[in-house]
Amino acid sequence: EALAVIGGVEQKAYFFAFDLPHSDASYIRAYPAATSEAWVDGHVHAFAFFGRVPLSVLYAGVFLSVESHQLVTLRTPQIAREVLDAVGSRWVRCDYDSANWIDLTTLYDTGAAINAHFDLLGTHIVSCHAKDIWAENKLTVHLQDGCPGKGEMDFATLFRRMEALSPDYPVIAEGNSTRELPGVGRLFHETARALGIRVLDTDETA
Repeated sequence: EALAVIGGVEQKAYFFAFDLPHSDASYIRAYPAATSEAWVDGHVHAFAFFGRVPLSVLYAGVFLSVESHQLVTLRTPQIAREVLDAVGSRWVRCDYDSANWIDLTTLYDTGAAINAHFDLLGTHIVSCHAKDIWAENKLTVHLQDGCPGKGEMDFATLFRRMEALSPDYPVIAEGNSTRELPGVGRLFHETARALGIRVLDTDETA
């Protein structure tokens, strides 16, 4: 990443770099944000630039961050830990979704659940999807996840544990609509401010 002046405004640019070491061919493309869309778009343009697709690719400094849920193979933090330990790669890690392992037994004490998950997974976690969860009466009790601020999630504990792992790890709002995003932003900024955690805006650098 680097600071660039675009349209007379100084802003941070994020670079996608692709190198073919045997031919010394390189391709670099700048983006306004380090997103999944930019990562995919960078590959598309690099392959077009090279005129072909390599048979294999080795990624340097890029985490493969797997996400877990009660309805998939990684249905518990214990199983996720076992799988990640067995893989044994520093590049294969875990995205922590705040609601995905919450059930009826932990719904009203999400802070304790979050602490237990982080204590178990530790440094396997490298990113976070922050969404809320609550109970709804739909003939039977139904757990619904969604917009942060609407349910029982202890975001203070979530932010504190993520900050302790690394201030550089992303916490991404999930489950909200575009219309709800300003309110979620206020909630997250107020929570972080109360904890003394600095939140970088798009025009700021660490």
